[in-house]
Amino acid sequence: MESKSGSLEVITGSMFCGKTDELIRRLRRAKIAKQKVQVFKPKIDNRYAEAKVTSHAGSEFDAVPIDKAADIRANLDPDTTVVAIDETQFLDGEIVSASGQIAEGQELSRGRRVAPGGIRQFSRQGGGLQRVEALADQFQDTAVIKVVAQHFAE
Repeated sequence: MESKSGSLEVITGSMFCGKTDELIRRLRRAKIAKQKVQVFKPKIDNRYAEAKVTSHAGSEFDAVPIDKAADIRANLDPDTTVVAIDETQFLDGEIVSASGQIAEGQELSRGRRVAPGGIRQFSRQGGGLQRVEALADQFQDTAVIKVVAQHFAE
């Protein structure tokens, strides 16, 4: 079923709170539903692997490394229905318009699920993630678990 209207699902939170695990969980569910998924990540994030998003817990998913937000549109396959972007805070401010245009399918006349994730308190260039949050259809602020205190952080 082809959708004409997309959605923007922002996943945010502090460091080590499970943002990438949540993103990968959603991607796995999309694959089970036979949706075409593409994942992008900033080239600067090469901690675990250059062409994978990897959580601190060890989950991973293949990804296309990019230099700037415009590279997402340049590398987007026409039949992709789910677009994920990890560590969005490292991308330039163009991520705001890129996220909205990809979700609404302005280039290809079809909607997509776009799921950017990252740390909202930190932004490399232009505060992009905070502005993407303002456009979000869904927003998840992931809570960190305090292991010593054995409860959710507040």
